[in-house]
Amino acid sequence: METIKAAILESIKKFISNMSDMQLEDIIGDALTEVADYINYQDGDEFPQPCIVLAKDLVKIRINKMGAEGLESQNYGTHSEGYIDGLPDDIKRKLARYRKLPRV
Repeated sequence: METIKAAILESIKKFISNMSDMQLEDIIGDALTEVADYINYQDGDEFPQPCIVLAKDLVKIRINKMGAEGLESQNYGTHSEGYIDGLPDDIKRKLARYRKLPRV
């Protein structure tokens, strides 16, 4: 999983310059954990390549949402903003094909 984190970090750094590697690594780790939990990834399994792309999308969403934690929406006169809570539906749909049933 560390090589996946490093690859995502290098990719994200091309677009984000105002955050330290340590901050980005933390966000990347959280995103990978959330994706791994959703697809019921087990250590030793191969992490599906498309899930890496979706984890990177989740990292970008989390970076854009920083500073707005806890808000559902904001209105500025005629302009309003809505915020995503949890995994976005489009990412869930894409992850669903890689999701395994939990082992009991």
